[in-house]
Amino acid sequence: MSDFIAGPASGARKRATGLGGGGAPPPVLIAAMSAAALIAATLVALLLSSGGGEPVPAGVDAQRESATTPADDRRVLLTVQIEGGGSGRVLLDPRGVACSETCERDFATGTRVSVTADAAKGSRFDEWSDACTGRDRCSLVMDRARSVTATFDAPPAISQCDDGRDNDRDGLVDAADPGCGADDTEAPDDRAAGASDCEDGRDNDGDGLVDRAQDPGCAADGTEADADAAPTTNPTPAPASSECTDGRDNDGDGLVDRAQDPGCRASSTEGATQSPSECRDGRDNDGDGLVDRPADPGCDADGSETGPR
Repeated sequence: MSDFIAGPASGARKRATGLGGGGAPPPVLIAAMSAAALIAATLVALLLSSGGGEPVPAGVDAQRESATTPADDRRVLLTVQIEGGGSGRVLLDPRGVACSETCERDFATGTRVSVTADAAKGSRFDEWSDACTGRDRCSLVMDRARSVTATFDAPPAISQCDDGRDNDRDGLVDAADPGCGADDTEAPDDRAAGASDCEDGRDNDGDGLVDRAQDPGCAADGTEADADAAPTTNPTPAPASSECTDGRDNDGDGLVDRAQDPGCRASSTEGATQSPSECRDGRDNDGDGLVDRPADPGCDADGSETGPR
């Protein structure tokens, strides 16, 4: 009996050694496949890092963003600037913001914004520039970033020759003051060289009288100064009236002045020391019950009540 050694059939042995058999691939094939896999991985990485796919033409990215992002969610910036020598503020509506200096505010794309200039006291709004022009309220659509500039100016100072005041206290105001002909000030030192006090149109001594036509001081030495005016003399007082011409009863005898009082015949006095006439003494000197002239007929004869009857 012969021995049996188990082993693969001859056909099976041939399949194991062929390319289509169950043996390991050749080393060259393995190296080629590894290189191909590495190249493929590298290309994928490059495509992913560049955004992937084919090159995108200019503007396509923006279109893609617009398609994916609502317009109302995109915002644009409005810049407000304040310029000029004056001051004020810019009011923004619909934000309700007041910018008194340079400021920035963002708005949704497409928002209509109204800007209004509000000048501070003592200043005036001059004009808009940049996105707005003119001086009226400005309205603009925020379809992109914009800027506006508001210019505020301080009003010019009023000249002394236009302010309606007597700035140098010479009694002349504005155009009436000759100082205004030099440099728009009323200052006294603006007077023309060589002009005298009496020809400069000013009240130089403060007495309310101007120049030669009014101020008597000019008649003395060509200046209005009070000290230069001609001295005034007091009029000589009228002599005192005599007792006999003053219309008064100076001696109390009931007789007035020369026409009645016999004292005036001797001197210029009514003679208070002289006894009054019987006909003017208010007494019944002769006891006949008749007193003084014209009641007592004796007075008509010799000026006494005891005269013949």
